Amino acid sequence: MKRRSLLYVVNMGMLISFILCALTGIVKWPGLIPKLGLTYQTLPFPTITLIHDWSGLVLCILAAIHLGMHWNWMIIMTKRMFLERRRSDE
Repeated sequence: MKRRSLLYVVNMGMLISFILCALTGIVKWPGLIPKLGLTYQTLPFPTITLIHDWSGLVLCILAAIHLGMHWNWMIIMTKRMFLERRRSDE
């Protein structure tokens, strides 16, 4: 798989994982369920918790892969920023 295609898959996976984790996190927010007029028995909380936990884990793994794929760029940009700052201080 080409680097660009792999990066697209990683980014889309991160987006889907983030959306799932955020939505299930909002549903699990303390006090939200009673305010919506629902009960804890009406929602499948074990399933919601499972989705929340796994999507968070997948998001962390994909974020690490994403950082790894951009590691050289981050090093180059960091060096460039410090060199420019050093030149402007002189």
